Amino acid sequence: MKTLVMLAPNIPLFDTNAGDYRIYRMLKILSEKYRVFFSCYRSHVPEIRYLDALKKNGVRVLEWTDLKKFFVREKVDTVIFEFCGTVIRFLRCFNRLPGCRRIIDSHRIGFLEKFPERPDLKSSRLSREEELGVYKRADILLAVTDRERDIISRETGVRSETLITGINLPRKVRERKGRKGIVFTGSMNNFQNQDAVIYFTERIYPLIKERVPGVEFTIVGNNPSEKVRGLEGGSLRVTGYVPDTEVYASSALISVAPLRICSGLQHKIIEAAAYGTPVVATPAAAAGPGLINGREVLVSGDAEGFASHIISLYNESEIWQKISSGGYGKIKENYTLEIMRERLLEIV
Repeated sequence: MKTLVMLAPNIPLFDTNAGDYRIYRMLKILSEKYRVFFSCYRSHVPEIRYLDALKKNGVRVLEWTDLKKFFVREKVDTVIFEFCGTVIRFLRCFNRLPGCRRIIDSHRIGFLEKFPERPDLKSSRLSREEELGVYKRADILLAVTDRERDIISRETGVRSETLITGINLPRKVRERKGRKGIVFTGSMNNFQNQDAVIYFTERIYPLIKERVPGVEFTIVGNNPSEKVRGLEGGSLRVTGYVPDTEVYASSALISVAPLRICSGLQHKIIEAAAYGTPVVATPAAAAGPGLINGREVLVSGDAEGFASHIISLYNESEIWQKISSGGYGKIKENYTLEIMRERLLEIV
């Protein structure tokens, strides 16, 4: 059995954010075919259960400081880097990359995200040229969407493949009756999600409450900032970390993805649609999973249009059922764990 090493910033905290969920699923799948080793440069592990989950699936965990000796001692067939930053960190520590097949899982293309002009947001971000320079060091690049695959393939000339993040489909989708409220799911560790919920609360939610009195909005996500916590009150709830977002995504009447800054797949949309929950999204958020506007998702780039879509889903059951069924069908065809598994084993 060949040896594969996965290198990442941290132990995959699979129930806190979509990126770590993706890496955890990849490790489980790859352990079917390889002797899998994992190492990360951030040593802090908040709970031992995350380490135990890797070991249970046959993944062996290495100390970052032991990697140089490991690559000398072991015959490694493939190394997968999570993010460009992990490649940069490896080079800083060990001066050169391993002499085996190198794969970079991009998650999302950073230079596609248009951040506001704030020094605190730009300081740790790679420029377009820097990001592409890292990608060019790979033998294979993994992208989460076909659009991003085509961009990095064209810009780098490196073999690029799409690997979706799969999800478990529920045995049964809940009907409209008994559902209530609007939900946003997503880790609050990143600025994009924080900006999205603040924008929604300040610009869109008031328009909805004028037409749908008492409508509830729940923000579900790990590690909310003080500013996000400050939004809570009345019909708006901020949960913080929850062990499973399915409870919220599957019981809401509507899920929202009001992201103004984003790239990648947007797992929050995939998850909600898999549970038959209609999604209203901005054009930037909807571009990732490729759902069709008016059939599988409702899309608007301005506050008034976004609110109008939500109000129509509240008031018109036929529209709700159309988007619910269309979104679920799209996920069933394109975003299951089995599709992810087959594609990953084919690529790697």
